[in-house]
Amino acid sequence: MSNLKNINIVFKCLFLLSLIVVSCNHPKPSIKEIIGVWKSDEGATIEFMDNGKLSIQRVQGNILGNRKGSYVSGVGSWKINNSESVSPWWMVDFTIKNHKTNYNSQFIIERKNHITGGDSIEYIFIWIGDPDDENRYKFYKIK
Repeated sequence: MSNLKNINIVFKCLFLLSLIVVSCNHPKPSIKEIIGVWKSDEGATIEFMDNGKLSIQRVQGNILGNRKGSYVSGVGSWKINNSESVSPWWMVDFTIKNHKTNYNSQFIIERKNHITGGDSIEYIFIWIGDPDDENRYKFYKIK
């Protein structure tokens, strides 16, 4: 009887370990998944081009470190990045030039099924304030 209990415990541990390993799987997005036009619920747009350039229109300024109530539009560059020291998630790093100001930030990529690391990208986002508050400025791909 005790052997059966031990086997049951071992199988439960292996199952939990496999869940942990699978939940840490975040596949690298392809450039094809990123390029295109993305839009926020507030109407801001970002266009990622296949040559590494991007264009943004009417992104809330406070998200990029500008004053609240302002909007940022401009052109810049982007690249896919994964900084394991900061987060296991894949990100899109970007730099925007707007008049005399440069903005550097990153969008975090959220997949539809982030537990298994599969499926398509659901949206990209920037944290608004403290990440512990789970407040996200989201952009959804529209074309």
